[in-house]
Amino acid sequence: RMFKPPYISIVSIAANKELMPEFMQNNVNGEVLSAAILERLEDANLRAAESKALFEQTAKMSQNENGHKKSGLASDQAASKLLAFLNA
Repeated sequence: RMFKPPYISIVSIAANKELMPEFMQNNVNGEVLSAAILERLEDANLRAAESKALFEQTAKMSQNENGHKKSGLASDQAASKLLAFLNA
């Protein structure tokens, strides 16, 4: 089974929506990047909304199933989840 997420950033994948602009290979150039940067420089509400969404998603990702903060290294947690997925 091949997992092909619609996003490239881990927070967007986890949220199942684009939380910030994502630029890849042929879809990125100076014009595209500068337009995205300028949009955020000029729109404080957009910056605040994207920042809030990122903070909320990273906080959610750092909690276990019971809503408590996870302990241990993220790499250990990721390996554990991947092994559980592969063994399912």
